[in-house]
Amino acid sequence: MRGERIILLMAVAGILLASWLLVGCEGEQGPAGPPGPGLSGEALFAGDNANTCGHCHGELIEGWHGTGHSEAWAALGADTTNIYCVQCHTTGFDDRYNFAGQRISTGADNGGYDDTRDPKLRNVQCEACHGPMGVNPATHTPVLAANFSGEACGQCHSQNDEWATSGHGSVLSRMTREEFYEEWSSSRCNGCHISEGFIKKFDPDHAALAYDGETANQVGCATCHDAHADDNAAQLRTLADATSPYGGEDSPDDYEITGFGTGQLCVQCHHSRRSRSDIQEQFDEGDDHPGPHASPQGDMVSGRGCWELPGTYVRENQHTGMLENMCVDCHMYSIPHGQTGGPLYGHSFAPDIRKCQTCHTAATNFDVNGAQTRIEAKLEELAALLPHNASGAVRDTMDLVNWTRAQREAGYVYLFVGNDKSMGVHNVGYADSLLTNAIRYLTPGALTQRPPGVRG
Repeated sequence: MRGERIILLMAVAGILLASWLLVGCEGEQGPAGPPGPGLSGEALFAGDNANTCGHCHGELIEGWHGTGHSEAWAALGADTTNIYCVQCHTTGFDDRYNFAGQRISTGADNGGYDDTRDPKLRNVQCEACHGPMGVNPATHTPVLAANFSGEACGQCHSQNDEWATSGHGSVLSRMTREEFYEEWSSSRCNGCHISEGFIKKFDPDHAALAYDGETANQVGCATCHDAHADDNAAQLRTLADATSPYGGEDSPDDYEITGFGTGQLCVQCHHSRRSRSDIQEQFDEGDDHPGPHASPQGDMVSGRGCWELPGTYVRENQHTGMLENMCVDCHMYSIPHGQTGGPLYGHSFAPDIRKCQTCHTAATNFDVNGAQTRIEAKLEELAALLPHNASGAVRDTMDLVNWTRAQREAGYVYLFVGNDKSMGVHNVGYADSLLTNAIRYLTPGALTQRPPGVRG
């Protein structure tokens, strides 16, 4: 009898042990089992992109392969013991260390590389940006907001600090997100002013991306860079030719802005938004927001896109052939780590005189050969011929009472050159000829050369 009891107890213990093991493998905590020693919570890092995320997101994983993130561990070389470097070349490393190797903040013990040193968490994987998969990947809700805001990128990329000082990165410091959305959520604006709108427009993989007044973000890291693909230099979302709707009177239809290298990304948005009919409507009816869209730089550089009054025009850009990537070469001047003045990443987008000095060795400012002085003087000369408000500035709205037809036409030129903001640097020949012809157009005596109110 005693032997039978022992056998029965052993059988019960075996059943309990088997049940415990089964719960550990496939119970509430899923196939990953319970958290390891010292780990807590349900938000655990799984690692191994291909098997963890690849079941559903195989195409994105395939695009990620070959990017700098996918090869981050190999890029460390012999520095795999330098904790300052390792923290940004692995996934889930939430304790942060300074350059001296001192821990400056402590994160959750949730199975990241700092907790486990698991080889499956080497490289910057999906979970590094989208959050831990949890013990049950099927219930994982990926983090998106931190990626659109730049918060996730800023953990490792110092470019984020420069970007925050730029016009792109400081919009939401000047207005609430709701005000931002109300201002630029229309279909005419959201493709350039709202990060998610740009991504929807230029990346078919995210055509269904949803956002609203509480979630919409300013132009940031994810707007320009696609973490899931390495099709373009610097993982830029697009380098396609950009279509501008008006090419000038000798080419009044739309035209392609091309040949800007990586600057092609910039000119997707930095060009005029006015077709010939839009411009004519301003002249015929007046306008509360006259002139081109406020960023016609792509047109200015191309020597096209402004309303062109009678006269000759210099279209050729003096920088063509000298700047491989146009906008990027000047507005994203960079200095590598370890060199004097470095590291500089160029993400404030401010032009740097040191780039000019690679050709104009004696330059101390952007007024090379007095070009800016000349353009500014002609802008002031043209402004004197236009209607002014009570404070003495050129009126910011065009109407049919205060403006003559000729002034509305010349006023478009004034706004185009002014909105370009470079004072000739982007294309001094085109800017100069635009202003010269507009001034002549409004000079007494020149108006008799054509019937009043007729143009084109």
